[in-house]
Amino acid sequence: MVNQLIYNVLNVFTASPGDLEDEKNIVREVADRINKALGSIIGWHIEVLSSKEVLPGAGRPQDKINKDVLNKCDIFIGLLWKRWGSRTGKYSSGFEEEFEYVRQIRAIKASPEIWLCFKEVAPDLVADAGPHLKKVLGFKKNQINSKEVFFKEFSDTEEWKDKVYDWLLKYVLRLHQQIQNNNQIAPTEETALPQANETLSVPALPQTAEHEKSVSAQFTELINSVTQAINTNTFDVGQRESKALDDFSIGRLCLLAKAWMSKRYPSELLTVHEINLLYQHKEQLETTPQEWILLFRTIIHDSYEIRPGWYWFQNINIEELLFYLGVINSETEVRRRAFKILESAQICLTKDNSKRSELRKLILTDESAVVRQAGLTYLGNTGTMEDLRITESALCDEDSSVRSEAAFARLLIIARHDPNRALLDIIDNQTTFSPQIFSEIEKQSNNLEKDVILKGIQHHNSQIRVFAIKHLAKLDILSENQLFDLLKDESIDVKKICYQTLANKGIEINLLEFNEVFKNSKGLLSGDLNIIEKITVAVYRGLTPEKLLQQIDWLSNNSTIAYQVLAQEHFPMFSEVVRSDLENNFEELKQKSIEKMYGKYEKDYVDGFLVGLNNTEIDEFVKNKFIVAALSGLAMHGNTDDIYWGRRYILESKTLPDVRLEAVKIIERLGDNSDTNTLISVIKDSYGELQELAARASLKLSPGIDGAASALLETGDRILVKLAIEALMNEDKLKVSKLLEPMLNNENQFLRVQVLVYFIRNCSTDELEQILSRYIKKPQYFYNVIYWLDRILYAPSPIKEMFKLEWL
Repeated sequence: MVNQLIYNVLNVFTASPGDLEDEKNIVREVADRINKALGSIIGWHIEVLSSKEVLPGAGRPQDKINKDVLNKCDIFIGLLWKRWGSRTGKYSSGFEEEFEYVRQIRAIKASPEIWLCFKEVAPDLVADAGPHLKKVLGFKKNQINSKEVFFKEFSDTEEWKDKVYDWLLKYVLRLHQQIQNNNQIAPTEETALPQANETLSVPALPQTAEHEKSVSAQFTELINSVTQAINTNTFDVGQRESKALDDFSIGRLCLLAKAWMSKRYPSELLTVHEINLLYQHKEQLETTPQEWILLFRTIIHDSYEIRPGWYWFQNINIEELLFYLGVINSETEVRRRAFKILESAQICLTKDNSKRSELRKLILTDESAVVRQAGLTYLGNTGTMEDLRITESALCDEDSSVRSEAAFARLLIIARHDPNRALLDIIDNQTTFSPQIFSEIEKQSNNLEKDVILKGIQHHNSQIRVFAIKHLAKLDILSENQLFDLLKDESIDVKKICYQTLANKGIEINLLEFNEVFKNSKGLLSGDLNIIEKITVAVYRGLTPEKLLQQIDWLSNNSTIAYQVLAQEHFPMFSEVVRSDLENNFEELKQKSIEKMYGKYEKDYVDGFLVGLNNTEIDEFVKNKFIVAALSGLAMHGNTDDIYWGRRYILESKTLPDVRLEAVKIIERLGDNSDTNTLISVIKDSYGELQELAARASLKLSPGIDGAASALLETGDRILVKLAIEALMNEDKLKVSKLLEPMLNNENQFLRVQVLVYFIRNCSTDELEQILSRYIKKPQYFYNVIYWLDRILYAPSPIKEMFKLEWL
């Protein structure tokens, strides 16, 4: 990629027809500017090449340009506007020949870099393109279709100057970082890791004479083993493995080779199998600094959670090492992952001004938009108000995703430290609504000013209005008149909050108007499907028993809600009615309602209505709603005899989940161990809330290691397994461990995770180490179990606390 004879020279060649001479001169001016500013500091010089460097001689001029100039360039900048150029004898223009020549070179040796740029052409010229412009446009279309070269566009010389300065500066800084990284650990410097620069303190691997002696002995033994394998002809490529090399020697040899390789190819990492093989012999391993860094980079790079290795980094300064990797490492994914871990562990590096300076440089100049974005995400979640300058500078980034992340990070920092300013920014600048931003503002709710929140009520964005109204309602600031006035809002979510608040305050609501509002509203589906019923229940709870009794009618929309409130809130006076209605299957209540209807309307009208009612499923639907209401009262207040109703309806109502749900509640409260099998059958043929409630009931009635927990574990279902593990938390640890430890080899990953949750919550460090030791000796095991135990046991603080929080 870089000229190997003068490694600190970056050769740049600009190819273009004659209509872009100003732009070519700008490249030279920018190079001179960067050389003067940074050349003596970083030891790099940008050399802009041209055909003027070609010596005179016989032969086709373009051949000499290709050989003498293009062969040694590191970056080829191709510029096109309106002209295509003149034929060369082989190609239709000098630009085309130069472009094709560097393409062929790059296919062989992966260099030079090709930066292709088009200056914007006025639409009227495109509409009436001449022969030159047609060729330019055709060439551009070919690049779009082939997707071989990612090109950029610019409008004028000023924009071009800004772009080429930014590109060349970032590129030469990246090269400088790569060289720094490759030269950081020389083969003879194994006593400490070097300084990356004057301000960056790199954590060093502690070295002692005893450690160096151990490493030397390990290498000596390794060399002897390999030599013996070769000399005895047991090192046979055709064999499955060498008889002379044990597993540790093979893993040790891989580590050494990969460490040497990573000096030349910084992206080199240990594979999953290599690091797991080494981990089986983790106590034996003694490393050189370069091997140490390779191990760390490998576990940081691992996004699939299958590469263990924290064992070797128990006592390091994790903040310094992650910072080192995030800023200096040449591998994009390692830098990104370092920021991700820092973010998750809530480690704020920018409290140190020198680190803030390094982070600013990285976020604004890193070659990878992904890393720049990760750095901004990290700042947004951990940064202070002083870090706003970094996020604001990144608002000018060339990548739209980075600009977007910069805007978000800026507002997130403000929301965390000054919620009023953040909310005003959202309201006044019409910033896009973000749940995370509002969550941060909500955490600072005690510091929000009333006038700022009230301003949000008038905002055109309904989500902002909902946030403001919900917050004001929680603070009990909105008056009755304000709430009724807000009911005129077009947002269905605003209406829901207002009605709920009115009901909670005990303010009378016109239920006819309320039902009319939500009758045909699709918005009802967003947020709460049962909002009408919930608000109606809240309203009915404010009524006297006498008024509730007046509402009970077989044909009334809210009759079952009135019945439910009576059964739940006024059970002592209503209990006999509940039991009687269940006995006669609500026929008596139905007949009384029909008689009341005959007293109100003409007989023919009522007869016709009843014919229609009996010929539909409405009658059965209404009856089941009343059964649910009655059972809900028994579930809350019934006596031991009422277990009959739970057992009856859990068997009779297999197609009615609402009825069975209340029946399960009765059994959970009043049943015994004999109900366990019935509950297990419900668990197996149901889902959702009913299944979860039946599982909880079974665990309550049949507790312990020999109870329902074992049956729930066998299902492998996420919710059921989690409930079973929770139920076993306080049981005899020895017995539970014997039951659960074999499950670490179960194919169901979620089951393995929940088993580990149990061990992490209940076992000491020594006990976890014993589990790890036993597990890793099994003939077959899951890599992610080793990974999870390793990071919980050995990750240094505060990373360990972050990992534990994820589990617990």
